[in-house]
Amino acid sequence: RRGMEPADSCFQLYTGGGSTVPRDRYLAEVLQELADAKVTGAYFITMKQSSEDLFKIFTKSGELVAVTYGSAAGQDAMDILEYYTLANGTFFKDITVPPGIAPQKLPMKKFIEMMRKARVRIRVP
Repeated sequence: RRGMEPADSCFQLYTGGGSTVPRDRYLAEVLQELADAKVTGAYFITMKQSSEDLFKIFTKSGELVAVTYGSAAGQDAMDILEYYTLANGTFFKDITVPPGIAPQKLPMKKFIEMMRKARVRIRVP
């Protein structure tokens, strides 16, 4: 589509491009697209296990600025991932880290590599 901004294009990629059929994606691929498009927003991911909490990944200009799961943040939240199976992911463009969550400079490259090695998958709409 002509005139589409990189963030809009990236948004289409990891939301299924407007398709009504959900599909599985590797989380590492989605994170790489966020980084490459230098997008700002939040990726909210549900867990297959019963949980009220969402795994949240906040980015600013493609850089990872915060990761949370319940009351855990940063590396603690990333470490929790090995105990859960991720389910559905949805990206919300232009959302920033909410008050009360201290923004953290986390290495996006390290997180992508960790997700790639773990072969973590999510379902996108």
